[in-house]
Amino acid sequence: MKRTIALIACLLPLLAGCTKIKKLSDYPFTSIDVSRICFDMVYLDIIPENNDFHYYVEFLEEKEYSQYSSEKALISAVDSRIKKEYKEEGWDKYISFEDLYLYKGAYDMNYMGVEPSTDYVVIAFGYNDDLTTMDHVSTARFRTPDKKATDLTVSVALEGADLTITPSNNTDKYFWQITTAKEVMDEYMESPVLYYYVMVIMYWEYEFFPGMEKTGVSDFRLDYYYDYEPGDQFYVVASGYDMGITTGFFSYKITYKGEDQPGIVEVVKDPFFGDTGETASQSVVPYRTMVEKMKMKNSVNK
Repeated sequence: MKRTIALIACLLPLLAGCTKIKKLSDYPFTSIDVSRICFDMVYLDIIPENNDFHYYVEFLEEKEYSQYSSEKALISAVDSRIKKEYKEEGWDKYISFEDLYLYKGAYDMNYMGVEPSTDYVVIAFGYNDDLTTMDHVSTARFRTPDKKATDLTVSVALEGADLTITPSNNTDKYFWQITTAKEVMDEYMESPVLYYYVMVIMYWEYEFFPGMEKTGVSDFRLDYYYDYEPGDQFYVVASGYDMGITTGFFSYKITYKGEDQPGIVEVVKDPFFGDTGETASQSVVPYRTMVEKMKMKNSVNK
């Protein structure tokens, strides 16, 4: 999320159950601070030596990182790959390379899509003004914890203004969110799961987890937060959540029909994340990059 949110989060205690490591790095970075390591998300702070250069950050699995014979070979391979992707995917028509891939100054980042029980290396290297690369790679290593196994599913029902969220068992934890269809259309590129991801990250940065997860049936009335009239539509998205997202996404569009009438509940196929119940397929890139790529894809498809 935005740096102001992350700065507030940094003042709070560490998320219970996650770990933190700090690796001091050589020039051009003062430190790479990897904190709140969960099985599907990692929080990262990078502090460069100064604010005069751009830099790139990526997570590599340890086994991939070890295949490179030298820092020079690693930098060259990664630089070539992302510049090729930038051209081939057509991002150069909409956004600069620096804005899509690079950072400048101290930065905090959320990475989503890391795999559980896996050894990773965070790599960071600088770019000159002409977008040639600097020579040094700074690194920090960590291992993600195990993921809790679950076959949990989540369904919803709407009766009048009363919304019921029902998990398939009463023991596994889950997390759910609701918002208006208009907000999803206007602010989240018609992707209710993207909205859900943003909420997960916000709660995670503020360290509201654990505490926001639910077990058993959850009840909610639309008028807790919304003014509404017959025909108004909302999105409800849920997934298993226990120190990370443990299932695919269960995404529904609901339509309010009247106080004494059953509402309409429709299963949603998300434009970026697939059918309800499927696990999101994402590359291990900064969250900002993932969102920018979605914006570009949405622009191209319209």
